[in-house]
Amino acid sequence: MEIKVIKIEEDEYGEGGSFELFVDGKSKIYASKGEPEDMILSRDLNFVYGIPKLLQDAYDAGKRGEEFSIKRVIETDNLEG
Repeated sequence: MEIKVIKIEEDEYGEGGSFELFVDGKSKIYASKGEPEDMILSRDLNFVYGIPKLLQDAYDAGKRGEEFSIKRVIETDNLEG
């Protein structure tokens, strides 16, 4: 199982920024920076509902003897066009 975590940094104004987690090349979790008042489970934090499935998949992969790797990528989002 290969996990790839991509974090896009905020611009110089503190805008933008996101986080995406891929499992074996497929996007599983996406979260973007939002306003603090919007950070509720049914809105900007709804990615947490995917965590139990990810944990089960990782556990099952380990039982099958699959290798496990995590790759972290940080990107700078240039919004100046």
